[in-house]
Amino acid sequence: MTKLRPEDSLLLPPKGDRLPSLPRADGSRADGSRAGVLRWVCTLLFVSALVSTTVMGLRWFRLLEGLEFGAFDHLMRLRPSEKPDKRLLIVAITKQDIDQLGNEYPISDQTLLTTLQTLNAHQPRVIGIDLYREQATGTGWTELTQYLKQNSNQNSNQSDRIIPICVHPYGNHPESGIAPPPGLPALQTGFADATIDPDGVVRRHLLALDPPNHSPCSASYSLSAQLVRHYLKAVGISLKFPTLNQWQFGSTRFNVLESRSGFYQQPALIRGHQILLNYRMYNSLSDIADQVSLTDVLNHQVDSALIQDRIVLIGVTDPTVKDDFSTPYGSKLRGLIFHAQMVSQLLSAVEDHRFLLRFWAFWIEIGWIWLWSVTGGVVIYWIRTPLRRVLATGVLMILLWGISLGFMVIGGVVVPLVPTLLAIVLAGGVLITLKIDPQSHPQ
Repeated sequence: MTKLRPEDSLLLPPKGDRLPSLPRADGSRADGSRAGVLRWVCTLLFVSALVSTTVMGLRWFRLLEGLEFGAFDHLMRLRPSEKPDKRLLIVAITKQDIDQLGNEYPISDQTLLTTLQTLNAHQPRVIGIDLYREQATGTGWTELTQYLKQNSNQNSNQSDRIIPICVHPYGNHPESGIAPPPGLPALQTGFADATIDPDGVVRRHLLALDPPNHSPCSASYSLSAQLVRHYLKAVGISLKFPTLNQWQFGSTRFNVLESRSGFYQQPALIRGHQILLNYRMYNSLSDIADQVSLTDVLNHQVDSALIQDRIVLIGVTDPTVKDDFSTPYGSKLRGLIFHAQMVSQLLSAVEDHRFLLRFWAFWIEIGWIWLWSVTGGVVIYWIRTPLRRVLATGVLMILLWGISLGFMVIGGVVVPLVPTLLAIVLAGGVLITLKIDPQSHPQ
């Protein structure tokens, strides 16, 4: 073993001194003492936990709702387009159709009966009528109601092929309810109630609810759920409920929204069974499926292949008939097209395994927010100059935005983007204000 010479001792650190610390990204050095590091780590964890709790509290009291709606809509508009759904056919009652029929508003019972008979001759899987028929409209009322009852006869080869709509009363306004055509069982009707967010935009899909007391509408399922249920029944797929909050068609299961889910923190909004509405966009939202006019059907100008084995939806697109709703895409959409979007969403989930939009569980969301707030704190410590801190935080926020879009596009997960962005900024700001990092520990 080689002995050290006295002059060699100059190469060793003085006894009791700490080892030099590693440099930061900007060339400065952080104090490497264990006490300083431990103090900073504890502060970082405490601040990030406090910030995460504060952000979730703001969310609980709906103070972030408007920002979260906007962020969700923004991400929705960035998703890639999808091809139209070939399992649907939309029969649009246009203004030209109404004019040609002598200004029927929107169409008489006799015209509706003729339309149904013409469509049924081509054997559609099921027909949805997005028209109110609680009372007679023009001529043909008796014949129409008899025809609908015939189609509800379980011994008929056209059993349950036609699904009319009704509407439950809204709030404390019993007069706002609309009954279905008389004499039809609840399982042959579907409600057309809309779920509109506080900012007037439709982002949710109402599947089912218990009819309110004294409601003229006895339907428990929405029109879209009824159409899909009857469509899939023909291929041996039935609706099941593995749990109180879970639906199952075949091997496809999905959970309904809880009373507080994601950015929905107003339990009164989540009535019945609801899911997020995963719009299908092609050139526009209206291009969800093939469309023909009522005149085309009445004149037998529709190819049988467009009708046979499909879900057919009949409704009004005449702009003078008020039936428009706002969408996350910044445009308005006819109620008829909304029903088509909802039908397509369910069918695509079951038959094409297209994802449904969903929120994470609460504990995953708060863990995600906490993790990013810690990351923001580390960035603030690692980079010392104000300008570089701002740039690094901006890069971190852009990265989060890209990851959030990726989660939505690839897996249908709606990440808590706004709360996480806020947590990053708050965590960094608090740590800068406290001026606590390993370097601040006394020598």
